[in-house]
Amino acid sequence: MGAAIAPIAMTMMAGACLIDRLRGFGGGVSSALEEELAGARRDAREAQKQVAAIKAQLERLADDRAEAQAHQRRMEQNAQQQLQTAENRRQDEARAAELRLREREIEAEQELVRERLEAAQRLKEERDASERRAEEAVQAERARVQEEMRRKWLEMNRDYPIPAYLEPFVTPVLKDADAGAQQALYVNVAVV
Repeated sequence: MGAAIAPIAMTMMAGACLIDRLRGFGGGVSSALEEELAGARRDAREAQKQVAAIKAQLERLADDRAEAQAHQRRMEQNAQQQLQTAENRRQDEARAAELRLREREIEAEQELVRERLEAAQRLKEERDASERRAEEAVQAERARVQEEMRRKWLEMNRDYPIPAYLEPFVTPVLKDADAGAQQALYVNVAVV
């Protein structure tokens, strides 16, 4: 629209310039021409006002467009931030799920270690108990053998007492097996 008005304004201004030149040459200008010139000047002023209004309207449109573009950029930035926030949240949830899974794995490993320790402890207790039973069985057998040897010794000494002069050279069978193991041993030989 501004492009259509500009040639009209230029034509009117050219006409006004032509009339001014004619005046400068001393020629008389008729009143009709003067009126036409005044009308052309009015039209030119009107055209300039319209051009100014159109320019203002174009500036407003440019401002509106800039504002719309800025609004669009803000909307895109907000959308991008929301996407980034959603992605961060998803990553955080994935990390949290991974941590929970790792914690469960660690708890399972700890439970397995605990079970192995308990099994090892039970095995050690059973082994210790077995060793105690074996030791008790050995001691009971030793005590039984000692008691049998003591019974035989006492029976032989009752039937065949050792003379007092030979007692230092004979190893007696004591009631206590440990004390008997500590004494000096002699070979007991008897002649009948």
